[in-house]
Amino acid sequence: MSETHSIDEALVLTSLQKILDSETFSRSERLRAFLDYVVRKEREGLAHQLKGYSIGVDVFARNESFDPGGDPLVRVQAGKLRKLLRQYYETEGSDDAIRIEIPVGGYVPVYAPQSQPTATTAAPDMPADAGIPSAAIAASAPPSFWSRFRLASTGLLALTVLNITALGLHATSRYLIPAGTADSAGPAGFTRTASALPRIAIRNDFGSSALAASLADSMRIALGQLAFVELVEDFDRANRIARQPDTLDFTLSIARSEQPGQLNVQLRHNASGDIFHEESIPEADLHLVSERTFAASAFAGRRLSMNGQLYAFADQNALSSNLMRCLTATNEYRLHKSRQTFETAWSCQSQLIPAKEPDRLVSEPHHLISMAREAEADLERRNRAGA
Repeated sequence: MSETHSIDEALVLTSLQKILDSETFSRSERLRAFLDYVVRKEREGLAHQLKGYSIGVDVFARNESFDPGGDPLVRVQAGKLRKLLRQYYETEGSDDAIRIEIPVGGYVPVYAPQSQPTATTAAPDMPADAGIPSAAIAASAPPSFWSRFRLASTGLLALTVLNITALGLHATSRYLIPAGTADSAGPAGFTRTASALPRIAIRNDFGSSALAASLADSMRIALGQLAFVELVEDFDRANRIARQPDTLDFTLSIARSEQPGQLNVQLRHNASGDIFHEESIPEADLHLVSERTFAASAFAGRRLSMNGQLYAFADQNALSSNLMRCLTATNEYRLHKSRQTFETAWSCQSQLIPAKEPDRLVSEPHHLISMAREAEADLERRNRAGA
């Protein structure tokens, strides 16, 4: 609805990412994809497209003959999503600034402050859960860490759109999940090896520089939109959801530089302690929200993309997973469209996602990641069942 669309973009997307990274949602790839899809569609002004048919095709990979009236798949999954959201807000999300809800009878998300008004305070002709204007959220939401993400600049959305091609940001095809897969992407403690991606934690010296903390917030938003790296708050907590080799754990540190008026940004490999990239950013270039957003977006594009320093460091030190190599090979084919790059990408994908007769090359990073992780989860489930 129009009121919810006016709520600050960064606050909604940050709250969404916190839900997707939570332990509550860790066992359901389908429900994470479902929630991600409907929130981003609504944020893009496409709420009118959130129908049972489009969700069945885009999220659950149903073919064009899908009939949501005869197949209850989407309705059933929506019920599960509502239940899991309630569980999340009763536990991990109890301190979140806003709630994301999917009202019964539709699939368009609404947003409300944690301190919910009672049903008697709602307008007589408006359901209590119909969402509230952004002004009410700003007035009633309690201050919290996440409030730093409330970026007032419309430049965030514009820069995000400009970077879709360069950074491999979210696209509709990211939500495709092979039909017939289980709701769970794997039990808690599932191990990723072939489908591991670089995990990055962001650290900043808030005490020495408020700008460092603000830039760190912008970096979190920029990294949260990348397909081919994973933003984590804590590595131990991330391992409780899905274990993977610590050789792909990295830390992005932001602190005041020894040079006056500069912030120092470092990329460090946790296992070896190697600092493989370091740069300074003038504080004078970071006072506006739009300036910090641009700096974070540019850093992510140059340093953390498949052609950036992080992937190069992993490749040079033989740390890359099969999925990382496959993403890079597929990106090379998308850039060059040569026979050689096609064959390299095809061969890599055939090994990563075994199929009797592969019928196409998966070009979208999000789709390739989802399929690779589902394949590895299936293999582990079969191994456990046969043990």
